[in-house]
Amino acid sequence: MTILYHFAFIFLLFNTAVFNLHGIDAKLSQLIENFEKFAEEERLAWKIPGMAIAITKGNDIIFAKGFGQRGLTDKQLVDENTVFQIGSLSKAFTSALVAIADDRKLLKWNDRVIDHLPSFHLYDPWSTSAFQIVDLLCQRSGLPAYGGDTQAALGFSIDEIIHNLKYIKPVSSFRSEYAYQNSFFSVAAKILEKKMQATFPLLLQREIFVPLGMKNSTSTLEDYLQTKNRAEWAMRLNDGSIVHLKDNFSYNEWNYTFGPAGGINSSVKDMAQWIKFQANRGLVQQKQLISAENMQRMTRPEIYASDFEKQPMYYALGWISMTYSPYPIILHDGSTLGVYNTAAFIPEEQLGIVVLSNVRNTRLALALLLQFFDMYYDKSSKNWSQHFLKQAENAKQPPPAPINSFPAMPLDRYAGTYSNQIYGDFLIKEDTKNLVLVTSGKIKQELPLTHWDRDIFILDWPYSGEEPFKVSFMMNPEGLVSKMDIDAFSREGSGDFIKITSDQK
Repeated sequence: MTILYHFAFIFLLFNTAVFNLHGIDAKLSQLIENFEKFAEEERLAWKIPGMAIAITKGNDIIFAKGFGQRGLTDKQLVDENTVFQIGSLSKAFTSALVAIADDRKLLKWNDRVIDHLPSFHLYDPWSTSAFQIVDLLCQRSGLPAYGGDTQAALGFSIDEIIHNLKYIKPVSSFRSEYAYQNSFFSVAAKILEKKMQATFPLLLQREIFVPLGMKNSTSTLEDYLQTKNRAEWAMRLNDGSIVHLKDNFSYNEWNYTFGPAGGINSSVKDMAQWIKFQANRGLVQQKQLISAENMQRMTRPEIYASDFEKQPMYYALGWISMTYSPYPIILHDGSTLGVYNTAAFIPEEQLGIVVLSNVRNTRLALALLLQFFDMYYDKSSKNWSQHFLKQAENAKQPPPAPINSFPAMPLDRYAGTYSNQIYGDFLIKEDTKNLVLVTSGKIKQELPLTHWDRDIFILDWPYSGEEPFKVSFMMNPEGLVSKMDIDAFSREGSGDFIKITSDQK
């Protein structure tokens, strides 16, 4: 039995749900009704102010709706045109532009990066010479995960970040292991700008947004802040509370520095056009915008990433291919410091879903994506939202100081200037009875250090969003402080900070 509602408008919980159910059977219609109710219940359980969901099937957007309000302070309701930052959902757009350039014979996936961008240099000369354009998009560089990313939080430009790639030591052989990166998508964008003779924002507008009818989509912080109907930013803390991030908070340009990896702004209605385009393998109004071959190429597994809930996941080109029955799910998630989103599709079903939410450090968007596909295939699944919520509530807090902790040395022994080849000079100074770390860069921060054990301190930096960093001071053979290790910086491959002066004042 077929329900022939055509562009029906249903008002529920004061937000607008847009349906186009022409040709959609009663079973799918009932599924969407049940899913909508489930989504709202779980949004409230996570205390997320607002979110938006769109579902596509074939050539239609069969559901597009906002839930809740735009933020903690903006009480206006989210609708299908409310603009969110989409974070790393942007990566697939960059891959799509490379596909377009390949279709037009402007470059090839397997071209060497240095042949298009001679200034490109990595720590390892062989990797530099062998790195191909396809390698920029599939997370197998050999560098540590998020290599050098914290530079963006301190105001470094993308040119500086790309230049500093040569200082980051690899942690695995090139192409041998998965490690998530942002900066390489900006390298791809620089090649695209040269070959297609336009800025990256203009390329997005000209080649994707306009052809797909994505009228509310932009790619700069200025555009986002000037949009009246936009989501506010918020962050979920470890205690479960939700805090508002103001428009001018210190790190609001972070994801735009990595624009080709995370700088697009869009609405769920626009993203529905994008995901429908993906699910239909590059067709837009019966026109092949990207060749079917390249659409397939972008979702083809390139490297094993990890197991997710016992399901293998593989990174493709700005997309993840997750093992699922009867067909793999092609998906990606995306976060900035104030949002968390997901998008996914199954080409074999011409089926897609997008979930945008305005709180970081939550996994509801991913839970709803998984729940929808389980419902679609009549799987007797667990409640993914409650599963992730329980995990969040049980998340490990920063370890307490040891019961028999050792005291620190006199604080003036730690004070001084510490230098790093990427981040420049950081200052450690005394402030009353505590130490303070003063960062370098365009965004200077004075951040207190709390003693933890012996020569280890805790740095509670808002940029971390999740757990504080550990700062460890190391001694030379003479017993003098010679180095400082900030664990988050070390993990991304930036190395130690070497003490160059003991000027304490």
